[in-house]
Amino acid sequence: MSKVEDSLKQLPWVTLLLGVVVLFIFNLAASIQSFLQYDRNEILVGNVWRLFTGHFVHWNAQHLIWDLLVLISCGGLLEWVNRKLMVSILCVGSLIISFGLLIFQSDMLFYRGLSGIDMALFAGICLQAISYCRLRSKSTLAFLWGLALLGCVLKPAYEIVNGGTLFVSDFGSGVEPSALSHILGIIACLAVVFATFLWKRLWSLFDCNHKLLNHKISENSIF
Repeated sequence: MSKVEDSLKQLPWVTLLLGVVVLFIFNLAASIQSFLQYDRNEILVGNVWRLFTGHFVHWNAQHLIWDLLVLISCGGLLEWVNRKLMVSILCVGSLIISFGLLIFQSDMLFYRGLSGIDMALFAGICLQAISYCRLRSKSTLAFLWGLALLGCVLKPAYEIVNGGTLFVSDFGSGVEPSALSHILGIIACLAVVFATFLWKRLWSLFDCNHKLLNHKISENSIF
């Protein structure tokens, strides 16, 4: 029974649930989708939920399909390996991307889509794989995953230089892509991974000192 429970726990249910939510939102009325999208002017007057919900709204079917494909594949794999990291990237990445757009892309009034978060999830997979390969002395595989991570970084750089996207070409009339959101997604992933690593190191140091203190107390105890 425990093996069945462990298998069920490993299922990427967060990713699957998120995919269902995104599909549900896509089929809502246009007015509701507009209410959820990233809207710079509305956010600045207090509609802060748009910082998070804007990532789950899409412009058209092509935009939706590409984002969902990457979400299910990358998000599902990362959640299967490390659910806490996946959820952290999802939550922190949503806010970093939105705040980054507010600060650094003030000319963009509206934003929709999971592409920035998708980039963060892919970067998370690369970093997890590199760490795994290094621990097991698989230098060749670590190098290949490093190349994949480099490609993840070069993609938005290419998009900025060329003023377009590599995959989705049609967002609808008057809608421009935002390569900055992809860069911010990668930055968000790196921030989450670094913060997690730092927390583990600090906790390990605290735990070692705590055990050492308890050991000294027990040695000097008169009881």
